[in-house]
Amino acid sequence: MPAKVKKNTSSNQIPWYIYLVAATLLGGAVYVVLRPPTSSVLPTASPLNQLAPTTFRASSVMGGFTIEIPSGFQAEEKASLVSINSKNGSIKIGFVGTNYKTLTDHLSDPRNNIIKKLQNQEKLTINGLESINGFLSNEKNYFIYSNYAVYFIYTDSSQLYPDLDQIAQSFQIPEK
Repeated sequence: MPAKVKKNTSSNQIPWYIYLVAATLLGGAVYVVLRPPTSSVLPTASPLNQLAPTTFRASSVMGGFTIEIPSGFQAEEKASLVSINSKNGSIKIGFVGTNYKTLTDHLSDPRNNIIKKLQNQEKLTINGLESINGFLSNEKNYFIYSNYAVYFIYTDSSQLYPDLDQIAQSFQIPEK
């Protein structure tokens, strides 16, 4: 007859699943602390940099452009959109590829015909790049052309129009 195995019913023994749960929680905490950042987030303003803007460089996916971010804003890049956020709202930067050789031709494409919808248009040159700004309903927009890509910078917060102007004027594409 086989020997009977006696279960240890001692009250000071911790069940194995408690160890498993503790190890999982500890591993998750270590991962959260040590993982690399997943987006480009700029610090908010501190008393030392109240007046100094911060340079933001987009990833190569977005063409590696640089802009100056005013203090009090945070920038975050996700996929093909940069969000520049403050307590008063957000400014967005996106881009699309184009087959057109000029910005005006792209904006005149009959599928969207943005050039006819854009009110209070102003043609500009921003750091050597062809640009047009204006309003689509209550949204202020900048369109900037560079090497078969059109970047658009916009906000619908009238409080942010001066910041939008500053950011758009600082837009640069690095030399290749």
